Amino acid sequence: MISISVEQSCHYDSVQQLTVSAFEASKFGHQGESELIEALRDNCERAISLVALDDRKVIGHVIASPAVIHFAGSERSGLAIGPMAVMPSFQRRGVGSQLVRAVVERADAAGESFMAVAGHPEFYTRFGFRPILDFGVQHCFDGMPDDVFFLRGLQTTFPDHFENGRLVYSNAFGRQDRFA
Repeated sequence: MISISVEQSCHYDSVQQLTVSAFEASKFGHQGESELIEALRDNCERAISLVALDDRKVIGHVIASPAVIHFAGSERSGLAIGPMAVMPSFQRRGVGSQLVRAVVERADAAGESFMAVAGHPEFYTRFGFRPILDFGVQHCFDGMPDDVFFLRGLQTTFPDHFENGRLVYSNAFGRQDRFA
């Protein structure tokens, strides 16, 4: 039976191996996701990091780190999901869905305002995520299309629209100077 738990230091090596394996098998290959996870662990106090376990073996991992939407001289803080990885032999068996539900529940319980994610529309829209453009928000990564970024408001006070909103992830994700 698969369980979802808070990541512990004893999981770090397994998460690193799992992440490399899962991303190497993906369309784009491994692009430093395991190193990004380490940087997020080291630099983000509000990060939520969860593992999926099958009989105590790590088969999936997700991390959500601080993100901000800047708009009209103000800002709204939340969390951004990613990277997320599931062992190739466990993909398409609901593990990723369990991880997304769990990280959203924990973020909501922690009082976060929103969750953001870059990923597959057919997957994340099942969990209440909507395209960032629906909210009047654009991401700040140069060279990445807007149509792979999604938001989900978690609090009832989360606005339906932001005037010239700009979504900024943690500095660990690298340059975000699309509008500089």
